[in-house]
Amino acid sequence: MRGSIFLHILLLVKVLQISSFCQDPALEADPTPHLLWPFPASYSSGDVDIMIDDPCKFVFNVNNGSTQLTQGIQEVFDAYKRYMFASADCLIDLNQLNRDFVGASNNVLNFEIKDISKVQMDLDVDESYTLMIKTERLVISAQTYVGALRGLETFSQIISERQDPNTGAIAFVITSTPINITDSPRFVHRGLMVDTSRHFISKGNIFKILDGMMFSKLNVFHWHLTDSESFPFFFPSHPNFTKFGSFSSKQVYSEHDIKEIVNYAYVRGIRIIPELDSPAHLRSWSEAPEAAKLINCTTLRPPGSGAVGTPLGQINPTLNETYALLKDLFGDLDEYFPWEFFHLGNDEVDPYCWNNTEIYKFMEENHLQDFNGLFNYYINEERKVLNQTKTRVYWLNTVTAAYLKFLPGEILQWWGDTTPGFYSQFAKFPENKFILSNSDYFYLDIGFGKPYGLGGSMRTWLSIYNFPLNESEILQHEDQILGLEACEWTEMTNDAVVISRIFPRAASLGEKAWSQNSNPHTDNLSVFQRLNAWAVRSSARGVPSGPLSTGFCEINPSQCFNSSS
Repeated sequence: MRGSIFLHILLLVKVLQISSFCQDPALEADPTPHLLWPFPASYSSGDVDIMIDDPCKFVFNVNNGSTQLTQGIQEVFDAYKRYMFASADCLIDLNQLNRDFVGASNNVLNFEIKDISKVQMDLDVDESYTLMIKTERLVISAQTYVGALRGLETFSQIISERQDPNTGAIAFVITSTPINITDSPRFVHRGLMVDTSRHFISKGNIFKILDGMMFSKLNVFHWHLTDSESFPFFFPSHPNFTKFGSFSSKQVYSEHDIKEIVNYAYVRGIRIIPELDSPAHLRSWSEAPEAAKLINCTTLRPPGSGAVGTPLGQINPTLNETYALLKDLFGDLDEYFPWEFFHLGNDEVDPYCWNNTEIYKFMEENHLQDFNGLFNYYINEERKVLNQTKTRVYWLNTVTAAYLKFLPGEILQWWGDTTPGFYSQFAKFPENKFILSNSDYFYLDIGFGKPYGLGGSMRTWLSIYNFPLNESEILQHEDQILGLEACEWTEMTNDAVVISRIFPRAASLGEKAWSQNSNPHTDNLSVFQRLNAWAVRSSARGVPSGPLSTGFCEINPSQCFNSSS
C-alpha cells in the first residue's frame, strides 16, 4: 500500500518514466528520459530498460571490495540506499515480479575511485565523475570520494519505480539505457550561507540543510556564527560569550554539536566556512564581562538608523585587548574547522560608533586621516592574529569597495546588486577572486518582510536561475569567479520555516553553479520539470522543499512554462 501511494505522488510530478500500459494520458511527456538536477556536462541515453533485481540486497562494490570504508562514508552510502529504495517491500516474494515487462536485471553498483582517502572537500578537490549504466554493469568512476559522491547523487536520480500491471508489485527500474555521463562542476565554490544568530537554527535542521546541499551538489556551508542579536556558538577560550550572549542555554551550539556538524558536512562533500563577523554587528559580544568594555554602540542606535531595533555593537579598534580577544576566538575556530577558508565579515561598519575622543587621539598618534584609514588599520591588525595559512574572505559592496584595501589572494564576497558598479569590481581588484552573492538574485531572505514592517521582492527559484552568469561582462572575468553563494539571513526566518525558505531556491543556484554554460536544458519548462522533480525527491528523503508553482502546473507544466524561453 505504501509503495502504491508513493508511486502515485511521484507520477503527478513527473519523476517516473512509466511505460505506456500504466501511463496517465493526462500527464505530459518529459523533455528528457531522466530529470537530472543539476544537469551533467555530457549525457547520453538509449532505449533499453533494466531492473534492479533485489533492492533490499543492492550492493555498493568499492574498488572490487579492496577498500575499507570509514563509518561516516558507510553511513552516507547506506543513506543513499534508503533514498533510492524507500518504498521497497523487503518481505515480498521476488517471484511475484513479472520480469517480462522489463529487460535485464542488475544488483551491484561498482565504484572505481582512484583516491578514496581524499575525503575532505578542499578547494582543489576533483569532483568529476563518469557514470556508465548498461545491461549487467553499473559503474561510477572518479578520482576522489567526493567525485564518486556526486556521481552517486546522479545515479540515485535515475532510479525510478514501476508497478507490475499483473501483480501490483513495485519494481525498481533504470529506463533508457545505456546511459553514459561525464560530469564536473563549472565553479569550485557552490555555497549557501546560513545565519544562526538572528534566529537559532537547530542542529537537526542544519543536518537537513547539509543533506539538501548534497542532493543539489552544493559544496560550501558558510556559517554566519554570531551577530548583534545573539552569540550561540561556543568558544572554549571564552565560555562567557554563549553563557551571557545566547538567547538561552538551550540555543547554543556546544563543542559536541559543532564537531557533529563538521563531521556530517565532511562526509557529504561539503566544506564549512566559519564567519566571525567584525568589527561591527557585535552587540551580543558585549554581554560577556570580559568584552563589555571593548564594544561601542551597545545601547543606542546610530543617527538615521531609526529609533527601534537591535543596537549594532562595534569593537574598539585601538585597544590591544581587542586583538588578543580575536586571537583567542580565531584559535578556537582553527581547532573546530579543518578547511582553509575563514570569513572575517567586515560588513556595515558605522563611523558613528568610532566617534569618541580616545579614538580620535589614537588616530592622530598613528597618522590615520579618517574613518577609512582606521577601518583599514583594523583589518591589517586583524590579519596579524589570524592563522596565516588561512585564506581570508570579506564581504564587499560598492560602499566598502571605495576605500578598503585588500591583499592579493584574499577572497571578496560581493553582496551588492548587479549594477554597473558590480561589473567594475573585477578590474578594480584584479588580484582577488570573487564569490557572487548578488543580493538582487541570491538573498533568500528578501520578500518575507523585515523586523520593522518593511519588505522587498522575493528572489524566486526562476529569478535565481536567470542570474546573467553567461553575459559577456561576467564571462570575460570568469577566471576571477570562485563561484556563487545563496544567503539565508534569518531576521524573519526561524527554525520552523528555514528548510522550505532555503529549498528549492538554493538548489536552483546549485545547477547554476554546477552545470556548464553549454547546458541545453535551460528553458523555463525544462528547469521547472527537473527542479520540481528534485523538490519532490528531496521532500521524500526528509528535506522538505517548498513548492515551485501550483499543483495544476506540476501536472500540466507546458501550460504554465514556455519551452522556448
